[in-house]
Amino acid sequence: MAQQRAYLIAGPDRGVNLEPQPTLLDDRESAAARNMRFLNGEMFSRSGTVALGSNSISSSPMLLADFLRLAGTATAMLAAPHSLYRWNGTGWQAIATGLSGAVDGYHSACIMNDVWYYSNAVDTVRQWTGTGAATVLAGATDYDGTATGHRCIWVGNYADRMILLGPWEGGGCIRQRVRWSEFSKPTEWNEAQGGGYADLRDDPTGVYGAALLGDNNYIYCGKSIWAMSYIGGYVVYAFTRAVPDTGCSAPRTICSLDNSHVFLGEDDVYLFNGQGVTGIGKQIRRELFSGMPRAHRLRAFAVLNRDESLYSLYVPYGGASVSKVYIYDYQRDHWTTDEVSDLTCGGALELGQAVTIDQLTGTIDALPGTIDELGGYEGRIVRAVGSGAGAITECDGFAVTDLGSAIDARGETKDFT
Repeated sequence: MAQQRAYLIAGPDRGVNLEPQPTLLDDRESAAARNMRFLNGEMFSRSGTVALGSNSISSSPMLLADFLRLAGTATAMLAAPHSLYRWNGTGWQAIATGLSGAVDGYHSACIMNDVWYYSNAVDTVRQWTGTGAATVLAGATDYDGTATGHRCIWVGNYADRMILLGPWEGGGCIRQRVRWSEFSKPTEWNEAQGGGYADLRDDPTGVYGAALLGDNNYIYCGKSIWAMSYIGGYVVYAFTRAVPDTGCSAPRTICSLDNSHVFLGEDDVYLFNGQGVTGIGKQIRRELFSGMPRAHRLRAFAVLNRDESLYSLYVPYGGASVSKVYIYDYQRDHWTTDEVSDLTCGGALELGQAVTIDQLTGTIDALPGTIDELGGYEGRIVRAVGSGAGAITECDGFAVTDLGSAIDARGETKDFT
């Protein structure tokens, strides 16, 4: 009779590694995982989701963002192709209708002078003061005499001037152009009074988005990253190419960590520290790029979970709809994956609320932490996602199902011989 020997193996807490053969993995890496998390030698199912708000919206949500005011208050905002919404405490209330946006990545927003601004690269830029309905931002005739309002690929605020990437001028989009307003005047764009523009002609792919890092605003083109630096005076801004051969054509995947950006590039997931880029997706990049159609890359988006140090990258996989999530633990440098169905956007929102026993799902034994800790849930950031059907759901650390449906969580260790 053959002898059998039992031996202990290390807990698989280093995430998935989808690159080598299973026999070549580190003992603590997983050959495959779905809806699993890895921590302190354990593998366990991710948390579930619950509905956020008492109502769905009429079309696919494309942007979830906070409107943070100087007084310290915040309102969650939602943009869909045809409407804009605000959170009213219990659900989503329309503040603009009749828009003509698309299901793509060209949805951006910013805050300036306690006003929220939004662009979808099709309609004129909208503004909302916090009450009433959203209105059209005026002032485009300062640089385009035929314009009825501002149109742009991306809208932002840097050094108290409104920034338009890829503005429409003379009837068409100038994809390499960066245009800025006069100081603290989003309706004034006169170049003789401090407004102006610059063309980033060295990258013909054009601009896609931007994000602040340190004292600079970094502009992401399709194949390069540019530093936009405030210098003041008549010139106002200086532009230098920080990274000449790597860019981002999926602007909703750009997230700001404490001292770097993380984003989806053409051939990897990258960290950018203001000087150069470092690829971080070696464990998942082959599967990621083999299944994500290039034609639909613009639909990818990301959500940052600072509480658990997770960057969740949602991508279209095998088709146009977003159906896969690659989650990077940036403190422990490992990955895992989730499977989802037709998600269209996500965001971290300030919707803190107290938790009562009646709101909990599942059993007490299945909940993390202690009952005394539930009160600490008030004021936390809510991570939300939207679906193609118009539903908004919240990633709830106390939920053990997805809207009542069981979570299909599974993982595999390496092959032991």
